[in-house]
Amino acid sequence: MKRFLPLLLLPAVASATWTVTTADVPSGCTHVITDGNWKIGVYRYSDDNWNLCKSTGNNGPAWVAGEGVLDLRGVEADCGVVLKASNNGALEAGKPITEVWFPDSFETMHGNTFKNDTMLTNVVFGSGFKTVGSQSFEGCTGLRSVTFNDGIETIAYNGFRNCSALELADFTFPASLTTLGDHCFTGCTKLGGTLTFPGLTTLTGTYQFEDCTAMTSFVATNCIMTAQGMFNRCTALTSATFSPNLETLAASSFENSPTLLTFSPTAMPKLKTFGQKAFRGQKSLVGDFDFSLSEITELPYYAFVDDAAVGNIKLPEGLTSIGGAALGYGKKARVVWFCGPPPTM
Repeated sequence: MKRFLPLLLLPAVASATWTVTTADVPSGCTHVITDGNWKIGVYRYSDDNWNLCKSTGNNGPAWVAGEGVLDLRGVEADCGVVLKASNNGALEAGKPITEVWFPDSFETMHGNTFKNDTMLTNVVFGSGFKTVGSQSFEGCTGLRSVTFNDGIETIAYNGFRNCSALELADFTFPASLTTLGDHCFTGCTKLGGTLTFPGLTTLTGTYQFEDCTAMTSFVATNCIMTAQGMFNRCTALTSATFSPNLETLAASSFENSPTLLTFSPTAMPKLKTFGQKAFRGQKSLVGDFDFSLSEITELPYYAFVDDAAVGNIKLPEGLTSIGGAALGYGKKARVVWFCGPPPTM
């Protein structure tokens, strides 16, 4: 079982028996499940597919009554309700839910499920969970811990945005996690140490780790693509490791993260795309960069503009232009090797 740490002291079993009823059903739901404390609206699509349900017209969440720890693990055994997903905004906006345990049947959290639930401190997913939907936990400023089994595949855009209390250090995500959406961890200022993503092969979108000011190292050894602005204002980041077969350095990948010391790979024979301002704002990045066997045709403007420590730079024969201030403002001389005729500058 994988978890965002630290763990809190949580109940081992459900505390009461769940029943299903058609009394006091919120608009847009078909039933209510209750254990005497909680009353939660659900929608029955079929015998083996029930969803936590937001009411019609976005007039309110699935929550009808209850407070404290919401433990849904016994729902199927008690009353036959097989929870598969939560509808958009199902438990949104500050209802008195402090912790949630989901059953193994639960697979998909659609958008805004817990958005802005500032009382929520802990979430535990079961073995079937796959998807954190867009904005599911955005603004959950009290959320400290999330636990999930191997099998999670996607954290969509803004999934954990501004979860400023979420504590995570030196953590390896499951290899099943292959998709990170825009801003998925933006503003998670307590994500610290080394974060490792063995399942990432490509990154699209933008700003996944913006303002993660405690992260010191990022490791994705199978990833062949960075994302635009993915480390923007990561002011403690000192190292980033990607696949030696890196193909894309997206624009502004490391912009405004001035503490980067090492970047791997520094030899990039398969590089095809080098985005503008990829390393802009670096102050201490060291080592030689070898693009001699790459397919890039342009060294973009502001590529290494502020870095005074980068050593020799080898450029490919197919290079046709060097953008303005790509190699700085002449603050420090460096050796630039051209494998073909010098391009237009």
